[in-house]
Amino acid sequence: MPVPISGLAYHPVANILAVTTNANPDMVYFVDCESHATVAQFPHPYAYYADYTGAGCSFDADGNLWLVSQANNSMYLVETGLGPIAADWLSWAPENGRVEPAGSAAVTVTVDTTELVPGTVKGSVILYTNDAEYPMIMVPVVATVKAAPRITECTVTPVIGEPRWR
Repeated sequence: MPVPISGLAYHPVANILAVTTNANPDMVYFVDCESHATVAQFPHPYAYYADYTGAGCSFDADGNLWLVSQANNSMYLVETGLGPIAADWLSWAPENGRVEPAGSAAVTVTVDTTELVPGTVKGSVILYTNDAEYPMIMVPVVATVKAAPRITECTVTPVIGEPRWR
């Protein structure tokens, strides 16, 4: 990838390296760290207004990519869909395999809410392929975590005899 690099950021769960450029036009590339293939690319948000403005990038804990523009001294948030950096709550099996052309394979997705707080959590199942048109497929996963039921203890003493009404 012969480009003037202005920033690098690594997403360990997705195994994706984000590469930002300072060029004409400024671009953002997602590179699969295993195959070194470019699995996604898009212009820097400020590239529509000026070139040579890229100045760095970083993933946040939710897996969003923050981009810097030195032209207007601004930061831009890109929702990547790659999922949180530490998505211990989301897993799938099998994690790898082979599918024949025109074939299919079942993938079981598991959501573990044990350590999650009540609310909505989002992540992605990320599948890498050898298809040049679709090298990375992201399947969004949304889980709603309900609060655990509140259990109270109650003690009663039965009374034998005729009921007394008041």
